[in-house]
Amino acid sequence: MRLPLLILLTLLSCVGCVERQIRVKSEPSNAEVLINDQWVGRTPVQVPFHYYGVREILVRSPGYQSQVKELSITPPWWQIFPIDFFTDVLLPLRFTDVHEITIKLRPAPSLDPGGLEELRDRAESLREQPASPEIPGS
Repeated sequence: MRLPLLILLTLLSCVGCVERQIRVKSEPSNAEVLINDQWVGRTPVQVPFHYYGVREILVRSPGYQSQVKELSITPPWWQIFPIDFFTDVLLPLRFTDVHEITIKLRPAPSLDPGGLEELRDRAESLREQPASPEIPGS
């Protein structure tokens, strides 16, 4: 009686398993990562996922221009119906499906002090101009 139960428990512990991950790297590292507007961590980061499809990945870091990329995640052949039933449930193997993206951040343009002075002068000149007259009938 114990032997069949032991065999059944052994088989159940060896059922198939699929691990799906999105890996995001950036240059420079330690940038914030948002996937579909949800904060997931800092690069390099690994995020598990359950469903295939398109993800919007935003990577940002102070002093750099933010980058937004679309990652289209398509299933591998062993995750297409009806094969996925065997790989997910029956085969005593572990499958890993990793989708990796590396995003290079560009330095943000710096404002030169002369540009700030010019902007301030333009703002002051606009402030000194008289208000535009009202348009009749408005």
